[in-house]
Amino acid sequence: MTNTPVLSAINIYPVKSCRGIALKTSHIDTWGLKYDRNWMVVNAEGGFLTQRKYPQMALIETELNPDALLLRVPNMPELRIQILTKPPVAEGNSLWSRWQHIGVSEIKSSSGSI
Repeated sequence: MTNTPVLSAINIYPVKSCRGIALKTSHIDTWGLKYDRNWMVVNAEGGFLTQRKYPQMALIETELNPDALLLRVPNMPELRIQILTKPPVAEGNSLWSRWQHIGVSEIKSSSGSI
């Protein structure tokens, strides 16, 4: 009898410190499982937020659609973030600067805080 490992579950966490998504299959890209920890929540200064400091981030549900990342928090409107296939190219902008503006400040402005 051989001890062959068996994969029983695949979970990805598209946004660091937010709820994960259980998958039956997953694509592998250059960085590992596709969309696993591709994004993080940042504050206005660009510093990242984690459950270590903000345990309520565990309430943020994530969902992937073909063209969008959806974030849901109880009693707040859904936040839809377009998934870009190419980095935006514009004077003075970069992919990082685009994402650093999608953070807790926008989620809080909807109707309260996380």
